[in-house]
Amino acid sequence: MRENRRRRDAETALRNNEERLRLALVAGNLGFYDLDLGTGEALISAEYAGMLGYAAGELELYAANWLERVHPDDRDVAGRTLHECIAGTRTEYELEYRLQTRSGEWRWIQSVGRVVACDGQGRPLRLLGTHADISARKQSEEMLELTSLSVEHASDAIFWLDRDGGFVHANDQACRSLGYTREQLLRLHLWDVDPDTSEAGWRESAQGSELAGSLRNGTRHRRKDGSIFPVEASSRSIAFGGRVYGFAFVRDVSERRRAEEAVQQSEERLRQAIRVSGIGIFDHDHRADTIYWSPELRAMFGWGADEPRSIDSFIELIHPDDREAVLAAIQRTHGANGDGQYEAEYRIADPSGVVRWVLAMGQTSFAGEGGSRQPLRTVGATLEITARKQAEEALRRANEELDERVRLRTEELATSNAQLRETLDTLRRAQEELIRSEKLASLGSLVAGVAHEMGTPLGNSLMVATTLSDRTRKFSQLAEGASLSRTALRDYVAVAMQASTFSSATSCRRTT
Repeated sequence: MRENRRRRDAETALRNNEERLRLALVAGNLGFYDLDLGTGEALISAEYAGMLGYAAGELELYAANWLERVHPDDRDVAGRTLHECIAGTRTEYELEYRLQTRSGEWRWIQSVGRVVACDGQGRPLRLLGTHADISARKQSEEMLELTSLSVEHASDAIFWLDRDGGFVHANDQACRSLGYTREQLLRLHLWDVDPDTSEAGWRESAQGSELAGSLRNGTRHRRKDGSIFPVEASSRSIAFGGRVYGFAFVRDVSERRRAEEAVQQSEERLRQAIRVSGIGIFDHDHRADTIYWSPELRAMFGWGADEPRSIDSFIELIHPDDREAVLAAIQRTHGANGDGQYEAEYRIADPSGVVRWVLAMGQTSFAGEGGSRQPLRTVGATLEITARKQAEEALRRANEELDERVRLRTEELATSNAQLRETLDTLRRAQEELIRSEKLASLGSLVAGVAHEMGTPLGNSLMVATTLSDRTRKFSQLAEGASLSRTALRDYVAVAMQASTFSSATSCRRTT
């Protein structure tokens, strides 16, 4: 009886211990396995099977098919560890590897095992161990690693400071921006790199409420070589592990500051150019139906600086003779086929009655396409061109006056040309008359000479022959030189006829 009672008590204690072990495994989210190293067969707990998506008793594991479930990237290490335990070169192990579940996904497992029995020759017989699903922990570690990598390789400088203002961590960009190695930088304090912060000022702020808050401001940093550059810092303080830390994201804004200064200079030049040139600017927000008129434009239109003015006020300014054309130009600009570019020259009549010419140019941006397109914003400039228009009008009048003068002068020249032609005709006729007169005078001289010699027929004949011979020689020279004219031919024929007539008369008289 006593023996039976002791056996029952031992069995009860064993069951209690097993139950406590099971509860401990459940509480620790642990699975249990018992591997027979001789046969390769493994007994696994329901928790072990549940980690892989199986119910108790559904999964049969052996050393071989267990290894097939291990992720290919982890299989070499896991297989080598198992074989070392079988060979007796390893008595315990701790591994992290991935096992494939029933659904095909991979779960990270932490396995801890120990050889608990050997035969008489010291060969291992039994391996006991636990499995823990550490997938969540691995995911957290992976995210932590990614976060750490992103911090280390961030384009902004990142600093961690303790309550005393000393650097406890700095990423790669922080070291590069300041020119220090990480070891050098972690021996410094904030006021060593920030010329606008003092040790006393830091301690005062660290003891006040600012330490637990956040701050975003522009400041300066000093490099190892002493050069100063502008930065923008965003900082915050947090409590962790019973200590207070400050961390800051710092961005080098040197390029941005230079760009901002360039933009400011450009804007200032533009303002000066607008002021000097008198260009007026308008900006129409079509959705809000509001319009901005620059001071220069208000002055051009004769409006006060603070007077509320609308589109209707502008339309009323346009000269009645130009209003329809301006509105049509605006309509075309905003139409479905318009390109958004607007340009018009028109007259305005300000409240004082002064009429001015202006040139307006603008560009409209749209939302939507085609027939549903709606204007969003029109920005443009207006320039007074009254002086130009007056100059153009003066030039037009000067051109008209010049054209009239040219016309009158042309008419005068035409009249003078007609008179000149008439004078030339008169001179030509007088010249011809003079030539004929000279010919007659020459012939008279010949007749007089002949008459003088009439007393002697032989002398008369000799004189006529000599004269005719002389004229014939001159006539031949003209003919050979290709300068014989019709007038010279007529003169020669007339002289020859007279000589012939005179010779005949002389001969008759001699015979009688």
